[in-house]
Amino acid sequence: MRGNTEMQRNHDFYEVVRKMTPAEVSAAIARASSMSVRDRDALLPMLVARWAETDPAAAAAYALALPETVTRGAAARAALSAWAAADPHAAMDWVAKLPGGKMQENAIYGLAGAMAKNDAPAAYRYLSSLPRDIVSDNTYLVVFNELVSANPAAAAAQAMALSRTPDRDRALRPVAQRWALIDPQGAIAWAQSITDPAARSTALGSTLTTWATNDAAGLSAWIGTLASGAQKDHAISTVMGTLGQGDLAAAGALIEQMSAGALRNQTMRDFVGQLAVSDPQSAAGYAFEMPPGEARNQAITNATSRWARNDPAAALAWAQSLPPGDAQRSSVNEAAWMWAQNDPSGAAAFALTLGKSGETGLLPQIAQHWAGTDPAAAIAWGHRLPAGAGRDNFLASAVTRMAGTDPQAAAAQLKLLPLSQQPTAAGQIARAWARSDPSAAAQWAAKLPEESNVRGHAYAQMLEDWVEGDPAAAGTWLQRLPAGQSRDAAVSTFARRVRDTDPVSAVEWANTISNAGERTASMDTVVHHWLSTNPNAARNWIASSRSLTEEARARYLERK
Repeated sequence: MRGNTEMQRNHDFYEVVRKMTPAEVSAAIARASSMSVRDRDALLPMLVARWAETDPAAAAAYALALPETVTRGAAARAALSAWAAADPHAAMDWVAKLPGGKMQENAIYGLAGAMAKNDAPAAYRYLSSLPRDIVSDNTYLVVFNELVSANPAAAAAQAMALSRTPDRDRALRPVAQRWALIDPQGAIAWAQSITDPAARSTALGSTLTTWATNDAAGLSAWIGTLASGAQKDHAISTVMGTLGQGDLAAAGALIEQMSAGALRNQTMRDFVGQLAVSDPQSAAGYAFEMPPGEARNQAITNATSRWARNDPAAALAWAQSLPPGDAQRSSVNEAAWMWAQNDPSGAAAFALTLGKSGETGLLPQIAQHWAGTDPAAAIAWGHRLPAGAGRDNFLASAVTRMAGTDPQAAAAQLKLLPLSQQPTAAGQIARAWARSDPSAAAQWAAKLPEESNVRGHAYAQMLEDWVEGDPAAAGTWLQRLPAGQSRDAAVSTFARRVRDTDPVSAVEWANTISNAGERTASMDTVVHHWLSTNPNAARNWIASSRSLTEEARARYLERK
């Protein structure tokens, strides 16, 4: 069966179904599964509604048992609508006897929605009689939408009469939204008359947002009639997110009507973020005109970042033209960072022109990114730099980033870094290497210099994951280490990592640290943790331990 239009086709279906006998309906439902999705979605709800005229319980049960698709929802509503029209009390009794869960929730939604079409107050009374936890928010929405259509003021009064705040808010939103479509100024007047601050905020926010979506020009005109002050500022701030997605000119004009202050600055910043999506250059210029402060700096940086995604050179030139200060520095860095995504060598060369701020801030960030995409090129570029802080910072960041993907290659670069940069990089290399081959990582780390605690950093980081995966092997390796600074660092990490599973061993290991200050710090960390997680066991051990000094024992036992 095919009509010339969708409407004609559905009408043809309806005329055929209307004349079917119960037996024919049953046969047609059985054949529906072999139809195209388009035909099945149109026909099945009609068949179920016809079935419900003679056996509503069976029709409703069938519809609710369908797979969760649009067809199920339409079929369930059709069955329950027919049942509700014929015998609403029987339908309510049937729904009440369903097992709890999604099926019952869907049945309540279908029944309440069907009842609301003919008698919204009765549907509302039905929902009010049910336990709140079996009624979905969408069910409240569909019923209150019908209530508002019939009598907005009465629906609002019923929403405000709900005793629990979550229920009231769920009802207030659809009331405000639907009323705002019918009579936005009447909805505003109602919302403003609510005495409860939380309820007033919910109703007013929903009303303003709906009005902004449906009639931005009308809302802007109404706001223009308000006197300057908190009410006007709040209204503008509330609708800015909606207006900023469509009518940017109207949104900008409204902001100009706000009183100076934190709320206006915050609204301006949010507006810049929305404007930057479509016109980042204008957004940057708008942000520059904002009052000085953190909101302005953030707005400028965000707009520059968005601009630089499309045109990093233009964004960077504009950022450099800004007056010196935090906004300029962060904007320049954002633009250069976006430049580095496609041209890391050019961005890195530019970072060097920024002096100390570029060498210590932007350049290492570019090195991290570059080494993640092309480590060989990044390292080679870094080695061509003249000696100095820029070269050192770049190579240290590149080597650290390389450690995550190729720790052995990063290890080969470590000795080329200045000694002051080696501890952190050595730690990252050792930790990454130990994840796949802790023995090889340990052999490499043992050859590192003790100076500047390079070896100690490598040992400590290497054990972070090794202890987690194989504490016995890590402990055996640790026993073979000679006393010294690097062993102390390794023991401190080991003790901290095993304190949850074997606190006694953790304390005993910490007590073998040779440096007195580090030994005390490590033992305090382990014992205090033990006292906080299992105080009785910890106190019993402390009282009987022979490895603790009397001073340490007394100090730990005094801890509450």
